[in-house]
Amino acid sequence: MENQETERIDALHREATSYKDKKEWEKAIICLREADSLKNKTSTIYPIKHYLRLPLFLQQAGRFDESMQEFEKLINESEQRVLSWLPKRNISSKKMLIHAELYEIYKAMSTACKREKLLELSKKYLALHEKHKAEHRKLMNNKK
Repeated sequence: MENQETERIDALHREATSYKDKKEWEKAIICLREADSLKNKTSTIYPIKHYLRLPLFLQQAGRFDESMQEFEKLINESEQRVLSWLPKRNISSKKMLIHAELYEIYKAMSTACKREKLLELSKKYLALHEKHKAEHRKLMNNKK
């Protein structure tokens, strides 16, 4: 059953890309929303870039406010997402992986803002990206 859900998620992402290429944003967004809802029913681990597609597509569809809400949701759920697949006892890895997710999210937020010509906001998110990237790097170096 889980394998079918994983295959369906992958197919929905391919379909969303196809719609994106044709600039059919609403259809692409519907595919990504369905894929996200299926992800909650599987134990498959998806990289944060998988989740970032929806808010980036929303921004490109002219739905910037909704896009930012999706980014905020990803930020708020980051710890829970990492904990869902990381052994509970590995606290330093948890922090490291949360910083890794956050630096990816803030980088995408910066990109969305830049596309909207909101340069000050883009700089703010780029600074947060750099902050979390540095924290991630520091924790990585401490593990060695």
